[in-house]
Amino acid sequence: CRQASGLEGRAVRIRPEVSQPQFKWGSVTRGSIGRVVRVEGGHVQVDFPEQSRWHGLVQELEVDDVADSVRKGARVAVRPGRQPTMGWGALEGDQTGEVIHVTGARVIVAAEGNLWYGHIGELEPTQACSDAADGTAGVPAAGTGIPAALRRMAAGPPAAACLA
Repeated sequence: CRQASGLEGRAVRIRPEVSQPQFKWGSVTRGSIGRVVRVEGGHVQVDFPEQSRWHGLVQELEVDDVADSVRKGARVAVRPGRQPTMGWGALEGDQTGEVIHVTGARVIVAAEGNLWYGHIGELEPTQACSDAADGTAGVPAAGTGIPAALRRMAAGPPAAACLA
């Protein structure tokens, strides 16, 4: 992880050396990972799963590189050692899915013909490159949103996978 800069839209957590944030913890915990909503004059607002619009200082945060790479279109799995707060559902075990929607720290993943709801800090990307053998990985299929994602799932996996 690295100190936060250029923060808006980034996945962050409170730095380990911060014992008490300037404006207190609120419902946020040491392990919380959220997405920055706004930065102004050294102050920041973060949407954490436990608390929306948490107020803190820029220097209290660091980017979580793994959660920061959870974006729409990414192929993801549940991070090792994590227990999804909304249950395992279609991402149980080593199952993967495609991120189809991200709002703040909340994410929707299409997997195994179902939708999985969770948080960015619970996931990690499983693909390190964007070019499958058929040239379609990383390229949005026609249409967007949940119906298009379900159609892509019905078509099956791409011809090749790019794993980290």
